[in-house]
Amino acid sequence: MIKRTTNLALQGGEEVRKLKLIPSIIFIILSLAGIATALTSFYYVYSLNTSPPACYFNVNNSRVKLNCLNVLKSSYSSLKLNIGIKFNVNLDVLAIIYFTISLLLSIIMLFTSYSILAQLIWSIIGTAFIPYLVYLEIYVIRSVCIYCTTMHILIILQLLLSIYYIIKKLI
Repeated sequence: MIKRTTNLALQGGEEVRKLKLIPSIIFIILSLAGIATALTSFYYVYSLNTSPPACYFNVNNSRVKLNCLNVLKSSYSSLKLNIGIKFNVNLDVLAIIYFTISLLLSIIMLFTSYSILAQLIWSIIGTAFIPYLVYLEIYVIRSVCIYCTTMHILIILQLLLSIYYIIKKLI
């Protein structure tokens, strides 16, 4: 009887580990997809000086074009600060940093339940910039970048999953 109870307790612990593993894997995949998207965009635009694959589509009657180069080469494609020293960082580089930190939080999620809260806060910070960036693409630059849109979707998915896992208390 004692042996059977111990086996059931071990099985229950195994289920808890699986419940922690599944969200971590999902967040790791989303983070890796974000890093790959940002690296691809950065490599094509700034190393090869060309548009990334599947990034240009012109519709004659459309006011907004699908054209990554218009977006990624615009004056809005980098963060410019002057805090004693001029600071100019490309948004693709910031995206790589963002998704790398998200990846680290996802790995930490395997070991502690507090990192889901950190992931939520990090996703809120990332999501806060999306409306402004979409506004710039549509109304100012009048071009949409599919790679930028992909990263926006990945960040929103991370936010929604963070909320879901906190509500469900799976972690």
